[in-house]
Amino acid sequence: MVGLSAWRVKVWGLSLYPVDTFLLTSDGITEVMVAQPSTNEGQTHRTMLHQEGLWKLLMQQTEPLNLENLLASVREHSSVQEDDQTILALEVLLTDEN
Repeated sequence: MVGLSAWRVKVWGLSLYPVDTFLLTSDGITEVMVAQPSTNEGQTHRTMLHQEGLWKLLMQQTEPLNLENLLASVREHSSVQEDDQTILALEVLLTDEN
């Protein structure tokens, strides 16, 4: 049988409540190269978006979260898609039982 070696990870928990959204992203999102203004007038340099940059983009989004708009925001700052750009959103919905 071919498989992965035994993995050991810390166990942690997370509680989600109605209207919460939990996002999982591929490294193609956080490692996207975005153009940033340089200290030299009229020039730009490229740097990775990282988790902090993704958070800033999330804070600029309207509610409810629209993944197509978020992905468009990521791509707006990048001239070339160098990796897969995957976002999985788990949204907790209100029900009559909540």
